[in-house]
Amino acid sequence: MTSPYKVAIFDIDNTLTESRAPISKNLGRLLSKLIDEMPVAIISGGSRQDFEKQVISHLTFKKKENLYVLPTEGAELQVYKSGSWHTVYSYPISDHNRRIIIERLAKIARAKPTQIGQYIEDRGGVIALHGIDKDSSLEEKYEWDPTHERRRAIIKHLEPHMKGISMKIAGSTTINFTEMGVDKAFGINKLLTHLKIAPKDAVFVGDSFDEGGNDA
Repeated sequence: MTSPYKVAIFDIDNTLTESRAPISKNLGRLLSKLIDEMPVAIISGGSRQDFEKQVISHLTFKKKENLYVLPTEGAELQVYKSGSWHTVYSYPISDHNRRIIIERLAKIARAKPTQIGQYIEDRGGVIALHGIDKDSSLEEKYEWDPTHERRRAIIKHLEPHMKGISMKIAGSTTINFTEMGVDKAFGINKLLTHLKIAPKDAVFVGDSFDEGGNDA
């Protein structure tokens, strides 16, 4: 198979997989075949551990150097060379902004201290707010905010308190918080620079391209 592109870039949740679910066997087989034929990148708001759990551990590709991993909305780029994974760059949220985000989100979530982890996840380069328990069923997640209106309202409410912080709608129930300017566009541009590839030679596949979406 000959591709007109030099790199294919994929989102995870609601693109390669259902929300927080593992990739299907059929799609995993197809993605593995693609990785063995050309450079492929995976970018998402999830952590590196999420990438492994949902996608990478289910693949059977052989050319590991063809896979590029961009966790936490592209705040980090990992490449495989000389037999192991290496971090090209990493932009974690500053301690100052981390404190502001978590304190404000704890009030929004209205959860008991023992439940905070089910609604707020600190992934290093991303802090994620889940509108409902992150382990809820897929049906519950898809029903909670299908039009994104709930999350747009939350973002509008938080904007005065989040100077220098980016907020993006992600997945089915999530809002991702990053340093301003650190998003998927940032990560993809960093990847293309690393690969010395022009934007016209890359293709991106995602699901959230509407206003406030983290693929826009």
